[in-house]
Amino acid sequence: MAERYELGQLLLMKGVITQQQLEESLLDQQKTRKFLGEILVEKGFVSKEKLLEYLNGTKESRFHKAVNGKGYRNPI
Repeated sequence: MAERYELGQLLLMKGVITQQQLEESLLDQQKTRKFLGEILVEKGFVSKEKLLEYLNGTKESRFHKAVNGKGYRNPI
């Protein structure tokens, strides 16, 4: 099974944000209860487009793994 990463860890590993930016945003998240992605965009650490790209890629990847893991075949 593939390893699953939280959004902050993924963006950090891909070099989209720095450790300092992640830590600052996580602290803000504890105070505001906003989504991490929302905070990262508000602070200008990542663009909305880049964030959506990673979120969509993660969801699609999970969906394909779930479908293929259940024995469904890709019609292509």
